[in-house]
Amino acid sequence: MRVIAEEVGQPYETIISWIHGGSHKSFSQNYARAKKLQAFHLAEEIIEIADDSSKDTISSEFGDKEDKEWTNRSRLRIDARKWYAGKLAPKIFGDKLEVEQVGKTRIIISKTKPIQTEPDAE
Repeated sequence: MRVIAEEVGQPYETIISWIHGGSHKSFSQNYARAKKLQAFHLAEEIIEIADDSSKDTISSEFGDKEDKEWTNRSRLRIDARKWYAGKLAPKIFGDKLEVEQVGKTRIIISKTKPIQTEPDAE
């Protein structure tokens, strides 16, 4: 956001108010669209990172072995992008499942007799 503010020559707070305040509706709409596109770009990067196995192994005199630093870094890069894409476009990339109830719901409440207990025999 600070980079955008510098590019358009406006204070950071002004840009935030344009996004959330509604005074610059086209700016707000373009910003929302750009963030959604950014989420799709992150999803594409996730696939590229996951498919790139070029540095997954290290060759040594004892044979090939997994480069755990590289594979762990790749996992971190994927997880970071998944998290951020979920924040940018939660309806598309979020972890929450949205459940919608359609139709009527019927709840039946029945009264039951309380359980009778017998006193302890002494």
